[in-house]
Amino acid sequence: AAGSGGAMSDVGSLYDNGQGVPADYRKAMEWYRKGAAAGSGLSMSGLGVLYANGQGVPVDYAKAMKWYRKGAVAGSGLAMDNIGVLYQNGQGVPVDYSEAMKWYRKGAAAGSGYAMDSLARLYSGGLGTPKNPQKAAKWSAAAAHASQP
Repeated sequence: AAGSGGAMSDVGSLYDNGQGVPADYRKAMEWYRKGAAAGSGLSMSGLGVLYANGQGVPVDYAKAMKWYRKGAVAGSGLAMDNIGVLYQNGQGVPVDYSEAMKWYRKGAAAGSGYAMDSLARLYSGGLGTPKNPQKAAKWSAAAAHASQP
């Protein structure tokens, strides 16, 4: 597809969240698909979110995971975080905190503030790891300063 995948993702997000335009999941999906075709990992993650939340389509965790994995391959830390969320919540896969931790770490390494916050919550709650308030605080602070979702 010609054009900027990132810009297409931005347009999809506007329709997804009803920012400046009426919320329209069909249009969001259309723009995310264009962005995904142009290689945007954020667009791929956006498609996954629509499937995971049943926004404009029936809930389908397998399709969500497919799009998140494509987004992760494209380098999207947000997609990596979303894979972790599916494992943490047992959505379409068995609950697996160590797999969630693995994906949150990948997302954090890619700069995702959401992934950093997810790591903080695992350490804070002792989910799949011993409780560690120091690591939780470290990751919360990192998330607060992250420049990307």
